[in-house]
Amino acid sequence: MFSHKALATAALAGVLILPLAACGSPQEQAAEESAESASESSSSVFESVSSSASENVDFAGRATVAGVFEIESSKLAIERTKKADLKAFAQKMVTDHTKAATELKAAITAAGLTPPTEGLDSEHQAMLDDLKNASAEDFDGKYIDAQQKAHDKTIDLFEKEAKDGQAGPVKDFATKTLPALQMHKTEIQKLDDKY
Repeated sequence: MFSHKALATAALAGVLILPLAACGSPQEQAAEESAESASESSSSVFESVSSSASENVDFAGRATVAGVFEIESSKLAIERTKKADLKAFAQKMVTDHTKAATELKAAITAAGLTPPTEGLDSEHQAMLDDLKNASAEDFDGKYIDAQQKAHDKTIDLFEKEAKDGQAGPVKDFATKTLPALQMHKTEIQKLDDKY
């Protein structure tokens, strides 16, 4: 057990420290500052995690919209174009972007997030409507232009995520998918040069 001398020393220390604490001693101020710093630090860590999750959700939403546009516009091209090489390119877009959509959903789920609802934003819907309403003579050129614009934006999106995204499955997906998107851009440029 404790000796009377140890208890007396502890009591005396308490009596001496208590008035100092009430006066805002340097030790107390340092302790308060440390607690505030820890609170701010944990708050900024939370904000960082929250911001990273938000950025993952934003990327996933934008990548999903881009993928849906690639698939839907390319299905339309398969139906409407008479050019075999353009039809083959469109089929490749449907295949590659369907696979990428499945992989994106898996990456989002692995990151602990809910995959976004598939659909088009107003910009992509307008582009798709323009293709649907294009005359037979104008369709191929409009499809090629739409593919070039869409791939430029999508590549920028994926490059940013691959470079600046939070380490994890979503960034890994972007890094893995980027070379295929760049190859698509090269292929569509060759078709544009040809037609």
